[in-house]
Amino acid sequence: MCALDGRLSGVAAVAGLPIAQPCAHPAPTTIVAFHGTADRLVPYDGGHPDPGDGRLRHLAALIVLPPVEQTMDAWAAAQRCSSPATSHPLRRVRLRLWASCPRGATLRLYTVDGGGHTWPGPIEVRGLGDTARDLDASRLILDAFDRAPTR
Repeated sequence: MCALDGRLSGVAAVAGLPIAQPCAHPAPTTIVAFHGTADRLVPYDGGHPDPGDGRLRHLAALIVLPPVEQTMDAWAAAQRCSSPATSHPLRRVRLRLWASCPRGATLRLYTVDGGGHTWPGPIEVRGLGDTARDLDASRLILDAFDRAPTR
């Protein structure tokens, strides 16, 4: 996002937010992110990815990811957004929303309690953990992009 020098008005991250750390002075950009608390590949609380048994285990030991919430807080601070509001749109989903960012950008972090490394929505992928089937990430991403200020 930072390398594109403000050309994006919105970005989405599903089970991968800690991989994209903020730059020093990002252009105000809407960010919508989804992450499960039981994600082994990109751990919600940070740390080493757990690819399970296999050849990638030695590579995962070299990687230390920051916690998801710390990453979103860093993006909010870099974009000079105000404090977030927290709600629970569904039984096991928590939404942190930064609605007062410069130039109309917003940040949203949907946390799925017990969710795995999956795309929230109607299709479950076996082996990657629990999927929040009652949360439609595709629709929420498109809605956020529709509301994002144009460049």
